[in-house]
Amino acid sequence: MKLARGAAAALLLCLAAPVSARAQLTDARVLPRGWAELRAVGVYTQFDTRFDGGSEPLGARFEAQLQPLVARLVGEDDLPALRTGVAAFFAATADSVDTPLAPDSLAAGTLRTSLAGDVRYAPFTLSYGLTSRITLDLTVPIQRRGTAVAPAALYGGTVGINGAATRNAQLLAEIGAEFEALGGAPFLPVTGSEVGVELQRRVRAITGDTLDLPERPLTIADLLAAQGRPDTLSAEEVAALGITSGRSGYQLGDVRVGARVQLTGPPPGPGDTLRGARTTLGVHARLPTGARSNTMFLLQLPPEAGHFGFGADLFAEVPVSRRWRVGASAGFEALLPTEVRRRAFAEDRPFPGDTIGREVRREPGARLMATLTPRWALTREISFAGHYAFERVGATTYSESDSLGAVLVGPIETTEAWTAHRVGLGGTYSTMDA
Repeated sequence: MKLARGAAAALLLCLAAPVSARAQLTDARVLPRGWAELRAVGVYTQFDTRFDGGSEPLGARFEAQLQPLVARLVGEDDLPALRTGVAAFFAATADSVDTPLAPDSLAAGTLRTSLAGDVRYAPFTLSYGLTSRITLDLTVPIQRRGTAVAPAALYGGTVGINGAATRNAQLLAEIGAEFEALGGAPFLPVTGSEVGVELQRRVRAITGDTLDLPERPLTIADLLAAQGRPDTLSAEEVAALGITSGRSGYQLGDVRVGARVQLTGPPPGPGDTLRGARTTLGVHARLPTGARSNTMFLLQLPPEAGHFGFGADLFAEVPVSRRWRVGASAGFEALLPTEVRRRAFAEDRPFPGDTIGREVRREPGARLMATLTPRWALTREISFAGHYAFERVGATTYSESDSLGAVLVGPIETTEAWTAHRVGLGGTYSTMDA
């Protein structure tokens, strides 16, 4: 009966208390003997910037890989030929207008795309007070990873598709046969651009007519729709230019089993009133229940799942006054290497399809963590807390276990070590003594 009453009270407590106060194992609390407790929390993280001695948009490396594709679609000769033709036309017609202008060079535009990582993590933890100082924990995490993608687009372009090549060629041929090729070029300056305005001014002054210039700058869709141009790219490269947002389904992560042992301080009571300083040691083992595959989505952030691992944490909580108490923790986790399936990224194949995979060995770096949480009780029911967390994760190492050569990572992945600092404020309100 004690277990049943304890479990029911703990479950009601979890439902009534804020998630941030009860769901995370960041304090020195253990359960009274025979008590059971269920905790659940949802963590939603979205980011679009990478920091490494400065900030870098998450999509910057992907843009750098896509830009050469745009250059191939535009062609090596068409844009230089257009610039040469316009310069020759302006030079030949300089005496036909007053105050002739010398416009800037023409450009197809610079490719830009915006990416945002989306990570959702929901651990469910069941705890049981084995003795008055030992609590057992079982954590089952559910997770989902995705990447939001804004369609790739060209910015700053001043040329567009020449949709009236025959008429434009005939009109410029009236000025000079050598200008017929300019009028029939695949691209022409955009209406309203500096070059377009000057070109129209000169054609009007000489012929009394105007060219049919494109109304908008080039788009990737224009280039892919132009006859013969998509043939310069592979199907994988065309798919990369048109990639849209993607995400995995919700998946089981790596299950953790562990125990917390209170080392010092009075044993917990039903009200969990802190009557003195206490310290608790937590240990856990990580089981490889999560998916080891990373082939679903070209821009997928790889899940760090499928690893055996172990870790330990030391918690301390000290009352400073009747209203103030301070909690702190320090811990580490180490994961053992495992075989995972990934897309076969290569120098000559940066956008492999989801059917192009390989088996590689992944060895994550050790994870070090520390937290500091001062708490202030306004009343018995209301309290506030500040929270600082430090996290340091070592570099991840990939090594080939096949004959496909060195392992390359995707355009938004990183294998380098990283450090994170988190600061937050929170409050709790509860009418339950426990």
